[in-house]
Amino acid sequence: MDDAVTARRLAEIELRLGALEDDKAVRELIVRHDYCFDTMRDEDWLELWTDGTYDLLSTLRYPDGSERTVAQVWRGPDQLRQFISDPDTHHRRGFYGHSMHVAGQEMVVAVAGDTATATSYSLLFQEVDGSLSILSGANSRWTLRRVDGSWKLQERRRRQVGTPEFAANLG
Repeated sequence: MDDAVTARRLAEIELRLGALEDDKAVRELIVRHDYCFDTMRDEDWLELWTDGTYDLLSTLRYPDGSERTVAQVWRGPDQLRQFISDPDTHHRRGFYGHSMHVAGQEMVVAVAGDTATATSYSLLFQEVDGSLSILSGANSRWTLRRVDGSWKLQERRRRQVGTPEFAANLG
């Protein structure tokens, strides 16, 4: 094999490896997002974002029989902080240590330079007295941006299963 062929093949392998590394980094970032939700690591959660937008359409059905529908958009660091520290949602009594946000294995990632999109299913579970209940089922469309060599969340748009927006959100 001559040097030109070897160089071309090496360049192709480097491109493929870079694509796999980006895919892995995007998936891990989304998982860290969910872990921070569930463990009251609000500052760590905020660090995952650029200036960011969180667009939520969801109905939560709690094990105690209460129900809450959220149709709201939070934009920028101040509103994201307000969202993650809300005493009626993430800081709700009995939530931390008893909830699991799950992005799901059904994730499709597309990277184009320094931007990426990912779509996934999204389930929210809560444990009460040893029983696990599904509070919410939806899908998410994530937009990410590479900032200083690291992936950051730019936008999350979550749509509840059973709503007209559910299928459109998957793209």
